[in-house]
Amino acid sequence: MKHSGLTLIELLVALVILSILIATGVPGMQTLLANIAIRSNTEKLVGSFAYARGEAVARVNNVSVRTNNWADGWTVFLDQNGSCTIDIDDEILRDVDISEEGIAIAANPLALNCVSFNRYGENADTAERTFNFTKASGTARLVRVSNIGYTSID
Repeated sequence: MKHSGLTLIELLVALVILSILIATGVPGMQTLLANIAIRSNTEKLVGSFAYARGEAVARVNNVSVRTNNWADGWTVFLDQNGSCTIDIDDEILRDVDISEEGIAIAANPLALNCVSFNRYGENADTAERTFNFTKASGTARLVRVSNIGYTSID
């Protein structure tokens, strides 16, 4: 009489092989997920800058992107007086929250908490601004806002 099935030894060997595959695959998956989060959030910031620039030209007014902490998110708003602060008469155009993503964003200059575009779509500060995105076990990406308002990802 022939019995089909697995012996205890065969089952243990299969479990050991499966655990080795999982142990080697998890770090790679963490890196992949970190890279996806960095890419997604750099594209969100670039998209917000492009939106702000387009709205500044369309509305013939200053539009700013402001934050208290870039890693928490930012607000795109119609900046009536060009002060780079959200005043009572300013219109909020877009609010982006990335606080759950665990991304570290270093702005250059370090104290930079606002980027403003004038009615011509130019960076109102006329100086290049950079934002370095990093996440544990992920690679870094750099977002640049040129003095003429062009935004790129390096």
